[in-house]
Amino acid sequence: MSRRKDFGDESRTCSFCGKAQREVNRLVAGAGVGLFICDQCIDLCKEILDEESADPARPIDLPEAPIEQAIQRMVALHRSRQQVDREAAVAVRALRDRGVTWSRIGQALGMTKQSAWERYSGEE
Repeated sequence: MSRRKDFGDESRTCSFCGKAQREVNRLVAGAGVGLFICDQCIDLCKEILDEESADPARPIDLPEAPIEQAIQRMVALHRSRQQVDREAAVAVRALRDRGVTWSRIGQALGMTKQSAWERYSGEE
């Protein structure tokens, strides 16, 4: 594949795999500010969805996948989780700024208010 020349912001990275804009053919902007997904992660997601739709009851079996594909999947899952954690923290801060209690946040997240506070307060 040929590399696409883009004169956009070079600091942009895929929110899933972390690759820089210069390392991929294309970055697609997501709904959130600063959220992007690269063409390679889109292809990987399509593969995963195709496999799941072929047999929805069968989970993706990483031990049987080629090692590089399994590593890419693991990294994508890890980075995806990190991004979700950051977005959740932003949402919690916004709710706290609006006066929502730790009890209410904890209840909504299926955890105690103490667990919610420990995870999202930013205090030690």
